Amino acid sequence: MQRKMLIFKLALLLCIFSVWRLPPKAAFAEQNPRFSLSMTSAAPTVNDTFQVTVKGADLNDVYAFELNLSYDDKRLRFERADSGSAGFATDPVVKDGTVQIAHTQIGQTAGKSGSVTLTTITFKAIAEGAAEIKLLSLKLVNSQLAATVVSSGAGAVAAVDGGRQSPTPEATPTAASTSTPAPTTTPAPTTTPAPSTTPIPTPTSAPSSAPLPFLNDKINLDAIKALAQKADSAQTVAFKDVPAQARYAATIGIAARFGIVKGYADGAFRADASVTRAEFASMFAKAFGLSAASVSGFEDVDGHWAANEINALKASGIINGYLDGSFKPDQMITRAEIASMLSSVMNTSSVQNPAKFKDVPGSWAERAIDALSDRGIVKGDADGSFRPGSHATRLESLLMIMRMLDKSLEFSLEIED
Repeated sequence: MQRKMLIFKLALLLCIFSVWRLPPKAAFAEQNPRFSLSMTSAAPTVNDTFQVTVKGADLNDVYAFELNLSYDDKRLRFERADSGSAGFATDPVVKDGTVQIAHTQIGQTAGKSGSVTLTTITFKAIAEGAAEIKLLSLKLVNSQLAATVVSSGAGAVAAVDGGRQSPTPEATPTAASTSTPAPTTTPAPTTTPAPSTTPIPTPTSAPSSAPLPFLNDKINLDAIKALAQKADSAQTVAFKDVPAQARYAATIGIAARFGIVKGYADGAFRADASVTRAEFASMFAKAFGLSAASVSGFEDVDGHWAANEINALKASGIINGYLDGSFKPDQMITRAEIASMLSSVMNTSSVQNPAKFKDVPGSWAERAIDALSDRGIVKGDADGSFRPGSHATRLESLLMIMRMLDKSLEFSLEIED
């Protein structure tokens, strides 16, 4: 029986990998499937388990699927996945904060359409902090064995609570009540000195938990302070396209003295230019004093001009990269990706406040964006949108970083909104 099951699993895997190489068919051409993640608890406590359900909408004839999901393995531990009793699922492949789950139906039956629950994953919370879970990609196979690959930005963030409680003060023991003996007649009453009044101890209230610092332990605040002291004596840098009276001139000047940004060879700053993932990683690492790591963390970063800074972020647990082991340093970064990176170094509240922007609900970085908005780190547009999928400009990226520094060191910088 075990041998038959092994043969069946191998056959299933061969089938899946063979259809992977097939070009997408017309059956999927008119599809526009949507995917979402939902959690049974948005704020689990350490050692609690909770479930993340992956759902698809507007699906058409999905006979088999393979999905790839990433999660913060420093704060969460994968426990199991359940794709339902019908059909057959391979054992999940779990590695370095990613999990791959594959499932197929069996026999001559149509694939599933419409709104479908693909799988329910159980995680265990193992450490305090904001743990991001992100659906990276899916491979969908229909009943005719036509396959398509779908990228997804669906995600969720579990705000893991450390479960620390304020100690409850022990009750002050009181003397046990005893029967007072009947007074005996005293032949000659003598004056008894009045007993001294014993002050009643005032109950000590339970010590409240000290407020968490703005930055978590991924960042060394002393390193930032050292950069600030060095910036005090740094020479002022001027850019030819940033007039002294420009709205953001002072902020850009401070960032330049910190060594966070440099101009181009022609002396320009180019505030409206888009920023690559490598450029933002460089600004981020320099702003927060992250030391360069000597060991490469991504296969496509070796030899890159920003390799040291990117590897420093990887070593600090701030970035994880893509499922294939790449970072894509020269790809333009989005506003949602920046929010995710910034929130990963900030102690965020487990309280989920109402959405701040009209286009953020449902975004994989929704909790990160809202948390940063609560602290004034990110700003939206006049129409109430945030544009999470839009590419960030150099000025937008820099302002987010400088607001973080302002909150961290209480600089009271006059950073324009």
